[in-house]
Amino acid sequence: MAMPRSFLSRFMTVMAAAFASVVTSSAQAVYVVDDSGGPGVDYTSLQEAVDVAGPLDRIEVRAGSYGMTVVRGPMTIMGESSVAPTVVSVARLEVRGSAMVPWPNGESLVVADLRADSLFVRDGGTTLLDNLDVEELSLINASDVRLQRSFVHQGADVQSSVLQITSSTLTGNRLGLCDPGIGDGPSAMTVANGSEVTVTGSSLAGAPGQDGSCTSSWAPGGHAILSTQSNLRIIRSDLWGGCHGWTCDCAGFSCGGFFPNGVALSLRCFGSTVITSETTFNSPVLCPRTDIPGLPAMTLEGQGLPTTTVDFSVFALGGSNTRLWVGRRSALVPIAGLAVPRMHSFDRGLALGSMAPSGVISIPFVVPALNRGTLIFAQSSRTLTAGPTELSNPVTLIVR
Repeated sequence: MAMPRSFLSRFMTVMAAAFASVVTSSAQAVYVVDDSGGPGVDYTSLQEAVDVAGPLDRIEVRAGSYGMTVVRGPMTIMGESSVAPTVVSVARLEVRGSAMVPWPNGESLVVADLRADSLFVRDGGTTLLDNLDVEELSLINASDVRLQRSFVHQGADVQSSVLQITSSTLTGNRLGLCDPGIGDGPSAMTVANGSEVTVTGSSLAGAPGQDGSCTSSWAPGGHAILSTQSNLRIIRSDLWGGCHGWTCDCAGFSCGGFFPNGVALSLRCFGSTVITSETTFNSPVLCPRTDIPGLPAMTLEGQGLPTTTVDFSVFALGGSNTRLWVGRRSALVPIAGLAVPRMHSFDRGLALGSMAPSGVISIPFVVPALNRGTLIFAQSSRTLTAGPTELSNPVTLIVR
């Protein structure tokens, strides 16, 4: 739905006020990392830069290859190109904090615009992962991880964690399994032990049972999501189970009994609560779920370069009352009865009015010329005439 000029004017005013409140929160120090050294370079090792950086500091990582790096607090780590994140490659990036304890003063750890063979998050506070190209992702006891606009090639393993996935693609390990046997192929995401996961506007696909190098095609396909004793909320997404081989040429979901195709939601759903909305299941769903039409959702398109335009899109049930909330700090606040908590400080609010019958409102926004790494958090809400107010997934605008 095209927004009237009066609304866009009010939106720009609200966003400008929100950005004005974060100017004092811009980076206190900037460290340049380049494994080749040279003029203007502070460190050739990413780990050395991380060891000296503090909250609000920004690390600029130039193209190159970097070894294992361990991060133990909030800061901003950004690759030099938001268009091609693969120019910066980190062998393994680990985030380690205190068990389920937020970072000091409500700050966030930001990792953006780079590639990692392995990304491991254990404990700690709000961790924003934006525009990443990652081979494998693992979370343990992570209190608030937000993955947006990223690609995870070999699946995500989520244990006892809170995770928001927006506008991302996750696939199972494409090498698959060559050895025929009973069991599951590699899933796009495994969720367990009381995790809370929201997937919005994303694609998850289990791996095929083999990659062409196997002598047999009879290997199990992976699931899109394999869940045990966790809560899932899946909105406006696509889920694909992997085939037992290169093709899903068996009737139903079983191939010979022992070599099944993967499913969208796995059989191991005991103890899990699954809520879905406007989601496409391209494979069978073997898990109890509750479908609620028109749950609120948000996406953000654009690189975030100053003076360029990004597009916020707000989705909700046609005719529902919708609002947009923006803030400068993360604030994970669970709300009784709602699947998605408040994810940031609600510094500014803007009534979007009644949602269009199409179920979407698109809002263009010109990014101000502020320091790289400046953050604005956004989240929308939906209220029905009869029923509770529901909150969407969060999105975060990072000034590039």
